[in-house]
Amino acid sequence: MSFHFFADPHDLGKIRDGQQKMVERGRLGELGLEMNVVRLEHEQGLRLEAIHVSNHDVLEEEQVILSCVALGSEQIEFNWYKDGYTIDLSKGFGVLWMETLPRNSRGEYTSVLGIESAKAVDEGVYTCQASDWGIQECKSIYLEVQGPPVVHLSPMSVSVNKGDDIALTCVSPNQRVSYTWTRDKNLFALTPGIEVWEDLKPWGSILRITNIQKSVTYTCHSQTRSATREHSIRINLLTTGFCPKNEQRGIVWKPTAPGAIAIEDCPPSYVGQATRYCMTLRPGEATWEEPDFSNCVSNSLNLILADFQAISRGYLKAPLWSVLSQLFWWFSGQVPCYRGEGEPVLSFLQQVIAFVNLTFTAEEITNVTKVFYANVDLLLSQSNSFIHTKKVGELQALVDQWSLMWGEHMNSTSGHLFYNELVIDAIKLASDMQYRYYLPMLPNYPRWYSANIAIDVVTKAGSHMNTITIVNYQNISKFLPPISSQILRDGTELLYEMQSNVVSISTHGDIQIRLELTLPVTSHLRTSWNLTCARTDLVGMDWDFTSCRMVLRAGNSSRCLCHRPGLYTTLVTKHSSDVRTHEEDLSSVHNNHLIFTKQEPEVESESAPPIVKSEPDIALLELPEKSLSKSKMDLCTIESPHYEEKINDVELEVYPTSPKKFFKGISANPATSGIAILDVIPQVKCVSDQREPIVTKVDLPQDQILDDDLSEVSPSEVLNRISHDLDYLLDGGQSPPLNNASPRHKSGSGSPSSNSSGIGKTAL
Repeated sequence: MSFHFFADPHDLGKIRDGQQKMVERGRLGELGLEMNVVRLEHEQGLRLEAIHVSNHDVLEEEQVILSCVALGSEQIEFNWYKDGYTIDLSKGFGVLWMETLPRNSRGEYTSVLGIESAKAVDEGVYTCQASDWGIQECKSIYLEVQGPPVVHLSPMSVSVNKGDDIALTCVSPNQRVSYTWTRDKNLFALTPGIEVWEDLKPWGSILRITNIQKSVTYTCHSQTRSATREHSIRINLLTTGFCPKNEQRGIVWKPTAPGAIAIEDCPPSYVGQATRYCMTLRPGEATWEEPDFSNCVSNSLNLILADFQAISRGYLKAPLWSVLSQLFWWFSGQVPCYRGEGEPVLSFLQQVIAFVNLTFTAEEITNVTKVFYANVDLLLSQSNSFIHTKKVGELQALVDQWSLMWGEHMNSTSGHLFYNELVIDAIKLASDMQYRYYLPMLPNYPRWYSANIAIDVVTKAGSHMNTITIVNYQNISKFLPPISSQILRDGTELLYEMQSNVVSISTHGDIQIRLELTLPVTSHLRTSWNLTCARTDLVGMDWDFTSCRMVLRAGNSSRCLCHRPGLYTTLVTKHSSDVRTHEEDLSSVHNNHLIFTKQEPEVESESAPPIVKSEPDIALLELPEKSLSKSKMDLCTIESPHYEEKINDVELEVYPTSPKKFFKGISANPATSGIAILDVIPQVKCVSDQREPIVTKVDLPQDQILDDDLSEVSPSEVLNRISHDLDYLLDGGQSPPLNNASPRHKSGSGSPSSNSSGIGKTAL
């Protein structure tokens, strides 16, 4: 039997006297004592002596070691806290480590807390707690981490007139920073009257530029002991047809040169930079694109991110489900969100899944799954969440990864979760089995879940952790262009549009699957367009048309047989080579020219002008920008001196273009201008990039007519003229376009086949 008692070291003599008296009496209370086994051992009592840090001026990315030194017995224990929260190494990414060193010659024990690469989140109060036989002592120390310089360059972008002067300022609000300037990445000498810089007090630099003669890029280089940062500004010269000053959602966009990107501070309560592109429509004419807020982060989101960063380092500030709940309630209030505001949220969720996959138990994964999907559902519910198609693919990959992780760790053999924008099903599979699963499998699926899925599954003997997940998206295609294009292996171009739910099927383990998907299409199939099943790995990647076989198309549905995991949907497609010059089937786009003809047989009408020979009368019209909505164009009324009456309800088929991808720097606004070739009674199917038809009135004055007299011009001649115009644009303007002042292009100079090929290259 052992007894422990605590006393001051000066009382050791008294303790020995007491021991001797107990031995002489042979008793301790009612307990008998044997003289030969009674012994007194002396150990140092607990005394926490000091806490040290390896370096007081800690820079980001440096290693830091905190040491806690204490005297005590062999039973001494140490615990570390940051800002009052427990540090748990099992819940971090591995950048923190702890070690207790053996007792040294002075009887001291040392506990070491190491930080491999310091970050701003590591700054704070660190407390060492030493415990020994029920006694506790604590000491604390503050750790400061010096980050890179925080510098603001003003203005962030600018367009000026030739000969203007400008002053650029580079300022740090609270740090001592040294500054240098470069022009077009090269150092330059101070030139009085042209380029002069000087220091700003207390911490900053100003560069004054006089009589600007050309576009140029200046860069401010800011440096502290911890890091160097660069901030650049492009000074563009204004030309005719620039984007004028414009205010949108509280941000004033200054006049900007065509082809330039304007940069402004994010809205109040946000940090970062918003951008906006000034798009060239045609020489001398430009228009603003919608602003991009994907680099703007709300102050509220930054606080949530800081909490998560603390958790992921091992500082148990809050449970993860609480942080994700904060994210949900914050983003629920961002309606409508800024354009692209969901992309920083996606980046945060990508960090979350990496953290969970590394550190969480099965129970913890199950506890946070619902709130994780709730945040994904919010992102999908707002049409402004994403700007970049790549980010939509990253979100889909994120959902697939989490679904498999959840499926592997759920307690039951199947799981089902449904939200407004997506439905998730997960199935655990035993080894050495064959089975067929059907979806929907429960009566509570949302109404928009129109897909019917049958999955034949085969697992091999001895295989374990077999999981299959099915994620159905209601309308993920709303983040994509209405009509897109893809270059096939044979070099031809395919136009396509999504026409059904998008279903993602993922597997884990040794599984073979065969899929039967019935996917109802969302709209009527247009003339000359084909319905097909398609597969890809991620949204935004090229589609594979060989992984599925369409065996039945009944009514408004497609039935696809497929044999591998992936992302599936139904597409309506049209080869660019199908855009023929024949006047009964021509419908394509080139840059900012829209070309339309009839697609129905001719119908005689008393109100129609006379038909010349066997060919229909054709009016070649340029649709003025102001007469058309920027983003929508459908039914309209056209006035023309070629007709005694207005032509009502003209249906125009519009294919939005992507000029940055297909044209040599030529920009276009595909829905605000164009050329229409209309026969007497136009019957061309309409496509709106907003999918909801609207009525737009188009009144064309006579000066908008490209040909005063087309009654003697054949359709083939008109097409040849258009072919010349397309060649002109593709050649970068090397040959003159056909217009009122230019010579007519002869029919022999452009064959119908070359015209068709040229038009095909102009799709999205």
